[in-house]
Amino acid sequence: MIQTHSAVRLLQGSLIAILITTGLSASDVGAEESKTKAMANETRITLTVRGTVINAVLDDSSTSGDLLSRLPLTLDLQGYEFDFCGVMPEALAYDESEATVGWKDGDIAFGPGANWFTILYGGQEQSGSSGPLVKFGRITDPLSRLDQLPRSISVTINRAD
Repeated sequence: MIQTHSAVRLLQGSLIAILITTGLSASDVGAEESKTKAMANETRITLTVRGTVINAVLDDSSTSGDLLSRLPLTLDLQGYEFDFCGVMPEALAYDESEATVGWKDGDIAFGPGANWFTILYGGQEQSGSSGPLVKFGRITDPLSRLDQLPRSISVTINRAD
């Protein structure tokens, strides 16, 4: 029993030393574990506009599954102050409990009221009054890449290789 307690104390001391040396906190380690688990449930996609490839991921929701079943998919989107959006040919499947208000910059979402597919790249601070939106993915490249696109685009969505 004493050997077990000694081994545990030695292990705890080693872990503390590693955290101090690397500058990580225990919450950082937990956040990294959560991030790794989330990444395992995501599907990488590309959004291609005039030869420009933008990387993104989709979550494992029914909305993502429906979109993935339609790929490759080309949509005409119009750029506005905070987003690029366009009407889907057919509505995406979604669970009503997933519809929320607001977004985070970089979210990919579906607006069920009007069949909107949207890439939200700005306005997060002001987004609390808009919705409902079903967020099901996010851009993983720097959002500044979207600023370089024309305001009227044709985007092709594909699974990433």
